[in-house]
Amino acid sequence: MTPSAATRFLRLLLPAVLLAGAPGLASADSPAPRKQVWATPDTGSEAYEQLRALTGALAKGSVVRVQIESSASHVTRARMLRDGRAQLAATSVAGSVFAQEGLFAFAGADWGPQPVRAVLMNSHGQLLGLVAAGDAGINSIAELKGKRVARIKDAPEVDQHLRALLAHAGLTWQDVTSVPTEGYGAAIRAVAAGRADAAFAASRTPDLQALASSKRGIAWPLVPHADEQGWRQLRQWAPYMVPVDAVTGTGLSDKEPVESVSWPYPVLITLARRDADEIQAITRELTGRWRDYRDAAPGNAGWEARRQPLAWAIPWHDGAIRVFREQGLWRAEHQAHQAQLLERQRVLKQVWESLRRSGEPGANPDTDHEAVWLKARAEALKKAGLDTLWDAGAQ
Repeated sequence: MTPSAATRFLRLLLPAVLLAGAPGLASADSPAPRKQVWATPDTGSEAYEQLRALTGALAKGSVVRVQIESSASHVTRARMLRDGRAQLAATSVAGSVFAQEGLFAFAGADWGPQPVRAVLMNSHGQLLGLVAAGDAGINSIAELKGKRVARIKDAPEVDQHLRALLAHAGLTWQDVTSVPTEGYGAAIRAVAAGRADAAFAASRTPDLQALASSKRGIAWPLVPHADEQGWRQLRQWAPYMVPVDAVTGTGLSDKEPVESVSWPYPVLITLARRDADEIQAITRELTGRWRDYRDAAPGNAGWEARRQPLAWAIPWHDGAIRVFREQGLWRAEHQAHQAQLLERQRVLKQVWESLRRSGEPGANPDTDHEAVWLKARAEALKKAGLDTLWDAGAQ
């Protein structure tokens, strides 16, 4: 071979050598990346933009290529997951915890408790709790007694959040005046207009700007973190709530954090039947590439591995647990909590299947199948020594 020919040969060979040795790049013999559908919140939402960033980061690897299917309805996303039209879903407490529990939308005859598993969560630190008018004298949850609380019609999930917050102070709906409203924005506007004194809100909700600039002003009632009895009472209704020192949102700042509550959102879930090797590979990629998408959408810092609430309200998928073990994050207390949650799901599944075998729920159109399920569900959980999270008499 002449020197010039050798030079040309080396120029052709060098890029191939570099590609073959580059980490994270698939070779010609590597299996093609899996293709999946993920059900996500609606386009334009902050959660949707976060999932776009996550799936964009995954596209740089060789594990999976994701097609996003968006929907504003957590029930639609759960249905896609259940029916196999999506492999993962990014959802809320309603689509994860309440799906596990068979509550609210999932109490219907065509649903029942779902074997959901967590893959990764965004622990964003945003306050998800109670906002009050600045002139209402509500500086803590305990001072809600005798006040007017906006209550959104046909929103039992939000009722559950508020019921748990009231329980922290030993209060119930009988201790406050309920003010019916038509939606989230309407509830906050009712506070600004003087028709209510407090409402449920997320601290980054744009509607809060109008309340803050109104004559009434804005206040964030404290949910004291040191009140252990209060937190025990709260978690009987809402085990998904976690303490947060809130600094982000209208009326909040780094200088004066507010002790309140929050929970992860979005929660990336799948079902128990999903292959553990597959979920392990996805979780490893998402945690390993976190810096690639950390700044790609607002709130993405909350997806970091070390921020994951490993003892939360639904069990983790075995594939995700493998990754947390690899990273030294998964401990004995997390495994014990996981076992408790799996037992809870076993109890819920058992009572649901027992009802199905006996012809309920759904067999007789003249029977209130939801009431039958909720009664049997509560009895089974109490017998097992577990919280029911629900009390029909507390409406």
